[in-house]
Amino acid sequence: MRKRSIISILLVFVILGLSHNAWLTIKPKSPVAVQTVRGGGGRALPAINSQSRKPVRPSVKFDALPFIIIAILGYLLSYKLTSYLADFKTEKKYSRIDIVFLAVCTVIMFLPMSHISDAKKSDAENRNLAVWKPFINKKGQINYNFGRDYDKWFSDRFNLRNLLLKFNAKFVLDKNQPDVVIGKDDWLFYKGENGVRNFLNLDLFTDDELKYIANYLVSVDEYCKQRNKRFYFFIGPDKNKIYGEYYPDYIKQTIPNSKSRVMQLINYLHKHTDIKVIYPYNELYQAKEKGELLYWKNDTHWNSLGGYVGYKALADALINDGVDIEPVKPEKFVRYKAGIKELDNMLIGLSKSAAANTEYVDAFITKDYEFSIKDTTPSDLLSHNDMFSHKDIDAPKLVMFRDSFSRAMLPFISNTFRDVSYYWTYDVKKSNIGDADVVILQTVERFLFCFVKRKFL
Repeated sequence: MRKRSIISILLVFVILGLSHNAWLTIKPKSPVAVQTVRGGGGRALPAINSQSRKPVRPSVKFDALPFIIIAILGYLLSYKLTSYLADFKTEKKYSRIDIVFLAVCTVIMFLPMSHISDAKKSDAENRNLAVWKPFINKKGQINYNFGRDYDKWFSDRFNLRNLLLKFNAKFVLDKNQPDVVIGKDDWLFYKGENGVRNFLNLDLFTDDELKYIANYLVSVDEYCKQRNKRFYFFIGPDKNKIYGEYYPDYIKQTIPNSKSRVMQLINYLHKHTDIKVIYPYNELYQAKEKGELLYWKNDTHWNSLGGYVGYKALADALINDGVDIEPVKPEKFVRYKAGIKELDNMLIGLSKSAAANTEYVDAFITKDYEFSIKDTTPSDLLSHNDMFSHKDIDAPKLVMFRDSFSRAMLPFISNTFRDVSYYWTYDVKKSNIGDADVVILQTVERFLFCFVKRKFL
């Protein structure tokens, strides 16, 4: 009996030591520099240089209640455990392996309380952690919700919690995300519009679909040619076509991008029409090799640097085709963090991804043009409206039928053309073309199916 009590008391000390964060808080204070002062008559007292410091004792806070609770529960559990293990050997004749197994399981039970986090916020969940609320506060008031408060506090701060969150995000949440694929190195990919199948190049156009799309584009092109206008079809590559290597290992591309749906359409248009297609896949891959990210990890779109690469490919194609424009360049490159983006808001079980802390390079250019917006949609997104820009330069007029991928290119385009009309639609209308010199129909790769059975009016 005495031997069991001594062993139990020793185990209590071990438990208290492992859980010291729960009942003992030590906050070191920064040493205070002692500055030179002057005595009476202007006489300088001995000065202490900036490296000399006055020692300050750390702040120690002892919380008796969790100490008593852990000590009592630890003793009772330790005493019961030692008695149980003794019975295992002397009375029930269990083997040493059984005893070791039980002892290991007991130790694992204590791991969560071996270190209590003192963090104020969880970056992985983007929320503040529960704070400690004592059973009796400083005013002597009893906290009748102590049980619930303690459960919240411990659930937010137990040891190895962050490891479990990462495991949950990688192996559990990923399988239960209806809209997002959680990839490697904090990359997120959109599942909508058959995004994964498009990456795997499983969905191709039928011959009839290719004809429908070609007929629509040819109708626009012929209308422009008859009026001495230039027409271009711009396709922005999907993020997964440039950064597909960051998909999880269970998503493997076996059909090369050279046989993708977009290349199927481009090859068809080159063979059967005179449509000028701009698809800056190669330009983006070359820019990617320089090391800077061109797409947001936690969004479906390219960032301003990727948008500039797309704009440059567009401007080069226009110049090679004889359009008289002077392309612009970024004035400076500024590093920034994008924070929470579109795909973060689609996550279930996580309020944001670690990608929100990723650094990007902003291709900055001064918006040296007049800008106006016409409210044409009930959407809360300002960019969904019709937009117009004017810059007092000797340059052509442009009309652009577009989607959200144009946003990163917009500052560069508006600085290049005299007048630009931006219409958030794939429906090219004669009334909107007006007196424009250049007409651009822009889309992102995953929306190519939207051009099937579309008509030029």
